[in-house]
Amino acid sequence: MEKRDGAGLAMTRQSGIIPRRQNAVPATIGVLIGAVGVSAAFAWSNTRYAEWITTVAGTESQLGEGLLFSAFPLALGLSIAVWRPPVFGLQLGESLLRWRVVMSTTVALCAVAAVALARMQSNPFSGADLVVQALAVPVSEELVFRGVLFTLVLSSLSRVHTAHNATVLAVLISGVAFGLAHLNNLNSYDSMFVFLQTANATVLGIAAGHLRAVTHSVYPAIVLHAAVNLVAVAM
Repeated sequence: MEKRDGAGLAMTRQSGIIPRRQNAVPATIGVLIGAVGVSAAFAWSNTRYAEWITTVAGTESQLGEGLLFSAFPLALGLSIAVWRPPVFGLQLGESLLRWRVVMSTTVALCAVAAVALARMQSNPFSGADLVVQALAVPVSEELVFRGVLFTLVLSSLSRVHTAHNATVLAVLISGVAFGLAHLNNLNSYDSMFVFLQTANATVLGIAAGHLRAVTHSVYPAIVLHAAVNLVAVAM
């Protein structure tokens, strides 16, 4: 059924096609700034929470600290996604149908991470707890970034872009926001490592966003993130 907006432009809701509006560029910039700001606030809050909870709990083990650290994003993501799980990617979607894309992307990103880490003189994640890096961190972070943030960014961009353009931009913006959030680690690790981590996380975020978009599921992104983290632990 064809409808017209206030400017008299035809729209077909069933096709998901929305005409380009004059405010598309400023709106996109606004979404980018908002996504980066939200990601930075999340990273800062998670760090402050981790410092507080580990002090209160008094744990000194990597596993204990890692699980406590991941509890905050997990609770945050689930508290939002639980209202509409399929919309936020908590479904298989086309994950099985797109297994070749998932596998090839995962292998490629693992290779990139291995090469990048091999050039570093030190890797603070080498020998880290496997449960934390391969399960707790990927699940919690992907739930927040590819589950909640990606969905909100895509929803906002869909108001001013066609479905295809909105998806591409959502993948890029959520990926960049994810990468820049790692700059919060400058207070914890060597600056050169953090800059490399930020670059790698940006690439990872874009690749994970692509998997989220083509499979309509957050689970392939979790698999990708877990595999890359395993490479970091093994290097």
